[in-house]
Amino acid sequence: LLAAGAAVDARDPSGRSAVMLAAAEGKDEIVELVIKQHVADVSFTARPQGHTALMLAASAGHLSTVEALLRYAPQQLVNARGADGETG
Repeated sequence: LLAAGAAVDARDPSGRSAVMLAAAEGKDEIVELVIKQHVADVSFTARPQGHTALMLAASAGHLSTVEALLRYAPQQLVNARGADGETG
């Protein structure tokens, strides 16, 4: 889908993007692909909790996914805030 031009930052009805869904499930290879090749915005927050991809990966215990997010998109994630204004 991405090769065919699908919008990498498209969101589902809850506001979750592809990188958020992949992060929540610990799918490192998808996270890396979407960030590196398609420049996904990983600082988006999903409704209603306002979690970022990093928050979703961390809360699910996916350490390797957290590391991938920080490796490939550190500038977007360092100060990304959830709906409550918190960074993590």
